[in-house]
Amino acid sequence: MAARSRIHLVLSGELNFPLMKLRRAICACRKETAFDYEEKLMNMGVWPLDTALKRYTIAEVLDKLTDFEFTPRTNMCGPQGCLRDYKRSIDIAIRRANQDFDGLCLDCMKRSTPTFDEPMEDYIEKNSPHRGRWDVNCRFKHKRSTWFFSWMGTPDGRRRVLSAVDIEEEHRRSMGSGRKGRRVRTGTRRNSAKPYTNTNTNMNGLTFVNPSTGDSDKENLDSFYNDVVDDDEFFDAREDADDLDGVAADGELDN
Repeated sequence: MAARSRIHLVLSGELNFPLMKLRRAICACRKETAFDYEEKLMNMGVWPLDTALKRYTIAEVLDKLTDFEFTPRTNMCGPQGCLRDYKRSIDIAIRRANQDFDGLCLDCMKRSTPTFDEPMEDYIEKNSPHRGRWDVNCRFKHKRSTWFFSWMGTPDGRRRVLSAVDIEEEHRRSMGSGRKGRRVRTGTRRNSAKPYTNTNTNMNGLTFVNPSTGDSDKENLDSFYNDVVDDDEFFDAREDADDLDGVAADGELDN
């Protein structure tokens, strides 16, 4: 599913970040350090990541990563070589994975499932945030990322909601309100979520649009990229400077 694929990509990028740095290093010990780093992850059962996520849940992989400790054997290099804080890279991977996703919301899923007789204006209205909150009429509190991954409509419908939020926020700024935050609405959603009547979740009432056909990390990854590429700045805006340094040139260690 899209959420699992997103977290897979986040973890893969952050775990590979030290290796990318080592590929650009010029010290003689860089290959040995890269080997030791990967061996440490393998001994923990979290590397290669594709294999680990077939054996364990994402929560289990993150739990294993919390015990990561690694110090290069060399002491001849500086911070531009092998002597860097590898634990910090792992901590960033854990933090970003936890930030991006905290579960799916059945209420958002049901609300975003389109029906043929519903006007688009009403559909966008009921799926838009209220006073900056993305969990109004939902049975548990959550943020924008959960709403994003719980979306069951078309990518175009989701983009319309996000575009409306951006337009209204820009309008508020141009009016000189000086307030920061997300979309502010004065109305309430027309449809309210029904209260719990049973502790067991009944999925039969939900109509899913284009669901995943399995839980493989690689399944529908290309279509996932196409669906969210226009909206991915939402995630980028929440990343700090530490996270933005994760892009390195492709290349391999010298033989």
